[in-house]
Amino acid sequence: MIRLRALEPDDLDVLYSIENDQTMWPYSDTSVPYSRDALHAYILTCSNDIFQDKQLRLVVESDGVPVGLVDLCNFSPLHSRAEVSIAVLPACQGQGVGAEALRQLVRYASQNIHLHQLYAVVAKENVASLKAFQHAGFCQSSVLPVWIRRTDGSYADAVMLHFILEK
Repeated sequence: MIRLRALEPDDLDVLYSIENDQTMWPYSDTSVPYSRDALHAYILTCSNDIFQDKQLRLVVESDGVPVGLVDLCNFSPLHSRAEVSIAVLPACQGQGVGAEALRQLVRYASQNIHLHQLYAVVAKENVASLKAFQHAGFCQSSVLPVWIRRTDGSYADAVMLHFILEK
């Protein structure tokens, strides 16, 4: 059973693991490691209010165990949209966890935040992530050429995906 919930201080280890996994850095805007203290401070100070923080980070649980994170970021109240990102621990990938977490995030964004649109930018080579978004109902909008800088200095294309929420 997959569920989404707010970050708790006990989630420090999973947050630390995901944020400091250098294999994920090319798919995010991260390029430096985070300390445990910095992440602990983030957990304690985030309000979990997207209107205040302009982002919302939720823990993905599978059978009560934290296995990943989903984020709504780049929130625009004016345009009623937010960017979505997801990270699932390697041991739990390929089991449908990501797609189900995204489906739940879509419902939450529609019913609780009343957003009009969600979007994601995913590396074209990140096939597993693209499948998860597509299984959750996101549609491809465009391809962004040479959008993501790899760790070796080369560039990869990205896919822009969107989900229009029904009102």
